[in-house]
Amino acid sequence: TDTFIMSQTNTSLLDEVVQWSQETCRQEIKSVLPKLTISSRTQSSREPSLTYKNHTGILKIITEMFLPHIGLSELEEECFSKILPKAVAMFDNMMKEIMNQVGELSSQNTELCTFLRNILQAMVQLIDALSICVRHVASFEEGLCLDAIRSLPTCILKVLRETFQHCKVFFVSTVSLYKTDDSLSG
Repeated sequence: TDTFIMSQTNTSLLDEVVQWSQETCRQEIKSVLPKLTISSRTQSSREPSLTYKNHTGILKIITEMFLPHIGLSELEEECFSKILPKAVAMFDNMMKEIMNQVGELSSQNTELCTFLRNILQAMVQLIDALSICVRHVASFEEGLCLDAIRSLPTCILKVLRETFQHCKVFFVSTVSLYKTDDSLSG
């Protein structure tokens, strides 16, 4: 029941925060940002695609509403070190979920199609949030020290590697499937 109470509290906090102006976000960042980063770790659901949607929703709130108010010197400790490792883990889990389910995919299996579509939409939202992080870092005119953003390059590289690794595996398996079909029909 503690998780349920925590989830209800987080839901009401999220409902409240999305209504805030940028000025309110700036004023409340020190008290709310830690709650949002904890919220992104504690929300769970029996349905993975719903959990992904919740997590990417929180990530979107953090990056769109609070990130603009975080200075370069505070980015890593206040934000990136807390949300980006979770984003990478979530992306990895989404890729695994897709790989586990894609073999059963058919146009008749509408439930699975919906499930996979929801995961893909969550992946797009996660990548959008990461893009916002990169644009925010690029907007600073002062010299950039990688130590000030050490989680961001690592996160971006892991997501890119995982994406292209998935594409490579999918391509190789598709090509070998066609070669097998050709040799059987030839």
